[in-house]
Amino acid sequence: MKDLDWPGFPKFSGKEIYAGVGADFLAWGKTFVQRLVAAQLMSGGDWPDDFKILALNNKLEGPALAFFDKMLPKWVAGSNTVEHVMDRMLGFYSTMVPVSKAMDLMSEAKPSNKTWTEHFQYLVTGTREKGDADSPGFQPC
Repeated sequence: MKDLDWPGFPKFSGKEIYAGVGADFLAWGKTFVQRLVAAQLMSGGDWPDDFKILALNNKLEGPALAFFDKMLPKWVAGSNTVEHVMDRMLGFYSTMVPVSKAMDLMSEAKPSNKTWTEHFQYLVTGTREKGDADSPGFQPC
């Protein structure tokens, strides 16, 4: 189990980083897969899918872990691979913001408790194009 201990790697909770733009499972999942591949290489080979799914389970918390635990039996009945399970998680956590909502977000004032950098980062996070693999982006009408 030491191979599953990745110091500094954040657990995924399913909570939004910025209000209205989703939890960004895609970005987190890409980093998880990179760490998973590295851990497999360091331990000397390819892990069985059950162990890869256990590694994913070990990196979830809160609402994401509760959802994962509830849905896992159904997901593995369809396909017992970590890729399939992560694809199902991605489907649930992919948030597309409608353009009308994006316009509302862009026109609202910066919250007083946020810096301009944080506010700009929030706006940029939501305005990436739909095809951008690094952001959930806005949904075209």
